[in-house]
Amino acid sequence: MFVPVFPSNREELAMRRPVVLGAILPIILAALPAQDAEYKELVADHTRAREAFIAALRELSKSPEYKKAVADRDRQATTALRSRVPTVDTAAFVARFAAAAERRAGTDAAIDYLSWIVLNGRGQRDAAQAAADAIIQDHIKSERLLPLAKSVRTARTTLGEEGSLALCAALVEQSPHDQVKAWTLYWRASNATRSRTASDADKAQAEVDLARAAELAPPESLLAMRIAGPIFEAERLQIGMEAPDIAGEDIDGVPFKLSDYRGKVVVLDFWGDW
Repeated sequence: MFVPVFPSNREELAMRRPVVLGAILPIILAALPAQDAEYKELVADHTRAREAFIAALRELSKSPEYKKAVADRDRQATTALRSRVPTVDTAAFVARFAAAAERRAGTDAAIDYLSWIVLNGRGQRDAAQAAADAIIQDHIKSERLLPLAKSVRTARTTLGEEGSLALCAALVEQSPHDQVKAWTLYWRASNATRSRTASDADKAQAEVDLARAAELAPPESLLAMRIAGPIFEAERLQIGMEAPDIAGEDIDGVPFKLSDYRGKVVVLDFWGDW
């Protein structure tokens, strides 16, 4: 189960824009295999705790004391004020998920609890690693690991580089399910591509991983489109390359193509309404 994990500056982010976990959660749950009642209850409890934390931060941001600290660019003061807001007790939630997983040891139902710990147990490295080890040892061939594979990039924040790579390797090498492999390969390649410390060998392996993910991803799926985007950019959208032709109609309904304006300065404004 994937519950959105906020970045390191999550307090600042929470103050600046609304977070609608309550609206997102039903969509996430609907896309996953059926979970038992306790799991849904634990996830809901965690979501409420995060929403309460975010609401408290927003209230803090409205206080004169906090506004003054921001206006004065007093980082020490803003940090001290934020520290007064009780954070979500991640350790307590991880313990609850781990206990529930233990009660379901040996069954597929345990996978949801273990995956949650791997994806959300930030700051709880030992527990996250224990959950990952249990997944690898007891559940690595289960198709129920697809939600974990779709979000496995997040495991870097809970398992660290070495632990997350080990989990990815197990999913790629031992899972019999193409989509589990494809998503894991995609995120492993993405991580290597974005890493500032990646060696030439790492980048070469990332290209291999991405190509293999493209072979395994269902045609026209979200993953296939994510894979195709960077490849298209690398092959067709680099400086000095001829731009791909674009056809459309102007505001008067007259057909035109981008190539009609070859040799002229053209500004393209792509937008949509969702």
